[in-house]
Amino acid sequence: MRLNIFFMIFLCLVSMLFIQSGYGKAHANQASSIISNGAGTSADAAKSSVNWKRIALYLLLLSCFLLAGGMAWRLYRDISVQSKKSGDSEISRKKAQEMLASLSNGDQQNFGQLRDICSQLQGIAKGMRGETVSSYISGISETHVSGINRLLWIYLKLLYSRKEIDNFFRTIDVGGIEGYVRQTEERLAMLGNETEDDLGRAKRRRSLTDVLKTSMQRLKNYRMVKENHEFISIELERLYLKITSALEMGIHRQSTDDITGEIDAVSTSVVYAEQTIQELEAVIGFSLDEGETPMLLHES
Repeated sequence: MRLNIFFMIFLCLVSMLFIQSGYGKAHANQASSIISNGAGTSADAAKSSVNWKRIALYLLLLSCFLLAGGMAWRLYRDISVQSKKSGDSEISRKKAQEMLASLSNGDQQNFGQLRDICSQLQGIAKGMRGETVSSYISGISETHVSGINRLLWIYLKLLYSRKEIDNFFRTIDVGGIEGYVRQTEERLAMLGNETEDDLGRAKRRRSLTDVLKTSMQRLKNYRMVKENHEFISIELERLYLKITSALEMGIHRQSTDDITGEIDAVSTSVVYAEQTIQELEAVIGFSLDEGETPMLLHES
């Protein structure tokens, strides 16, 4: 937009120079015509003056058109970006609501308690800086608020992931898979030495080998999910305690920098938890499909 304005100013200056030049030449031609040829040629000088005015007018119209087009394009782009951002925020907010609603009553209660703690923590940080309620609502300390809100979002994702793991456990029969593995291994052993296979036996061996490989992969996935289930449960406890600890720091009137530093440290430490969630998405089949982080602090 600034470039458009500078460009228009430049064209206006050029147009003014053209106009001045046109008038100067016209008056000079007109004076010369009167002296040498009389008044008959003064009309040609006037015509030359009109031509310079027309050129200047065209330049002004062109600059106005370019400026208007540039401003319109920027306005369209800003509206499109804002509309997309607003749409993404609404999608993320609805996704968070659906995730929360799918949790058990106990997990919903734990999330609600942690959200209350986060709101108190946010209020304490506000009070330490002596900020007014109106400035607080308007969104001051966006970095601080964003950090607290991100921790709350990670906590919700961990709860949801644990719920999906529980659903996964209910659909898998580990004992049945282990028995199927043993049975398949016995059937492969009955086929004898692979070097003696005929065409039919070779086909059966390939199929049984693939069955065994798939069953072993299922057991491997189960063990990995089980380990991650334990990790997520521990991570939920740790995250809850860390945020509570930051709140206690605020109650004891420690500095806002101390609280922010604690929040940043927790945010950095949950990287492994987020990676675990991504791994589970690939194995179990659920997807959070997250865009931007939804604002959870101020929801009722």
